[in-house]
Amino acid sequence: MRTPTISTQLPMPGFRALRRSSVLVAGALLAACNGPPRVCGDEIPEQELFTGEDVRLEPCFVDPEGEKLTLEATSSEEPVATAQVYGLEVNIQAISPGNADVTVTATDPGGRSASLGFGVLVPNRPPHADGELSEIGMLADDTTELPIDLYFADPDGEPLTFAATSGDPSVASASIRDLSTLVVAGLADGATTVTLTATDPGELTGERTVDVRVLEPVLIFRDDFDSNNYEWAFNFALHYLYRDGLLHLRNRYSHYFGVGDRRVNVAEWEYRASVGVEEGGENAECQAVGLGSFRGTGSSWAWALFAERSYRIVGPGGVNERGSSDAVRVVGERTEMVWTSRLGVMTLAAGETVLARLDHELFAPWSPELMDRARLVVATACTDTYRVALYDWAELWAVEADDEP
Repeated sequence: MRTPTISTQLPMPGFRALRRSSVLVAGALLAACNGPPRVCGDEIPEQELFTGEDVRLEPCFVDPEGEKLTLEATSSEEPVATAQVYGLEVNIQAISPGNADVTVTATDPGGRSASLGFGVLVPNRPPHADGELSEIGMLADDTTELPIDLYFADPDGEPLTFAATSGDPSVASASIRDLSTLVVAGLADGATTVTLTATDPGELTGERTVDVRVLEPVLIFRDDFDSNNYEWAFNFALHYLYRDGLLHLRNRYSHYFGVGDRRVNVAEWEYRASVGVEEGGENAECQAVGLGSFRGTGSSWAWALFAERSYRIVGPGGVNERGSSDAVRVVGERTEMVWTSRLGVMTLAAGETVLARLDHELFAPWSPELMDRARLVVATACTDTYRVALYDWAELWAVEADDEP
């Protein structure tokens, strides 16, 4: 009898099937583990930053295989905000007002990636006043210019546009020239305010006001020298005589000024006179005739002189401006001397011919725009004495000073 044998073929197919199934399961599990990165943690909220501020964030990404991830960040509006990656962190920098969307992408070595996004808000802030802006004092018919952009600041660094309006256009007008220069024109005696407005690209505005005082010079005095009106006080170095509608002044000493003083209390002055020198004799061109200004103390003085074809201004601070001009003709003639101290500048002219223009800073510490004595000044440019200087008329236009000398 043959002994039956057990076949090993039947279970083998089953065994092979079992092995195949295990491989498939393991492969499926392996494929499931070898997946793309994914976002973890909470979403990043909108970031609110002012221009110039920044914030550093660490977005949360995880890789199933624990592989090293590479980050990339982009901004939808780089003029508003930029995004820069530093390792596993992202730095957000606010550039200018507006809104931007930032997208951060994490990529594994196999090129698979995941992304997250968040918004960035950069609020717009209004311009504001900056620096000190003092009262504008000016004369009627004069203008003052100021660089208005120096008196506003924009916290976001944006360009500004400017406007100016006068509270009383009959006293002073206000306008903007060349985009950022304030021009105020004095029209009539009085006071007003000018409102300055700065506007940023987002239409936010900032305002400030400046006081404006317009002064109208008036005739303080005019003397035609027809006779002695006793308004002038002459010093010891002079002989004086009123004759033929002229004031004759003759200096006694070559080394002293002959001076006639008249009390005033003015600012922003224009002092005019028709002057000459008596003709005849030798060295007539040595005689100098002119005007002087005095303020407060003995050191606060200045004078301007005409001699034949020459002029000179002397004052505190070492001022000694001199020169020559054919416009200065005094021997046997009359020349109109125009000496002004206005708006920070001293000017000397012979009629319409400007001879010298000096900044007030040269006269420090004296304030040459103020005068409490108007002077007639006579001197000689050589050693001769008893030369005669002549004044046909003299007048002073100025603003009455507020303070006492």
